[in-house]
Amino acid sequence: MMNRTSARIGRVSSLILLALLVSGQAFAMTFDFTGSSSENALGLATGNLGDSLTLTAGDLTVRVRAFDDRGERGEIHRGSNGLGVYGDPNNNAVGEPESLRFRFSGSAVSVSSLIFERGADNGRLDLFIDGQFAETIQWMTGGGTMVEHALGDAPGNVFELLGDRRSFRVSRLTAAASAIPEPSAALLFGAGALVVSRATRRR
Repeated sequence: MMNRTSARIGRVSSLILLALLVSGQAFAMTFDFTGSSSENALGLATGNLGDSLTLTAGDLTVRVRAFDDRGERGEIHRGSNGLGVYGDPNNNAVGEPESLRFRFSGSAVSVSSLIFERGADNGRLDLFIDGQFAETIQWMTGGGTMVEHALGDAPGNVFELLGDRRSFRVSRLTAAASAIPEPSAALLFGAGALVVSRATRRR
């Protein structure tokens, strides 16, 4: 009897552990905005793409919007090096005070890395997460080179990049859903704990 009870407890414990591991996994996905029309992994054409884009990579869906130098909705422009805002200032890149806004649907995500094409020297861009200022990204050299910047693990749904007089383009963005246990895993954990408790009392 004791061996059967121990085996049952072991099976339940294994199920609980598996559920928690699966629910806590967060797979990073990269949205790549570079390349020609025939080469882009997301199937995006070059040129003006309208004022809104909805893109999916793996389990993540993001809506991209552009805002012009008056704070009004602008047109997204894609060149071979990434996304910008159509028109002046700064020749279809993100200039002052234009912005690109990335709104992820569903649960919060963490954007771990941003690759962007730098404009002229001494540039900067400001990152806002869910409407709150998060950090300023600065560079001292430019000339069309790309740079990767780690953004940390601050979760959110809306990530907005605001330009200054030195323009930039968003080339790639890597994000993952925040590792929050799903409700189903929590229910399984509770049910499993109850089974273990009852089995222990019977012993």
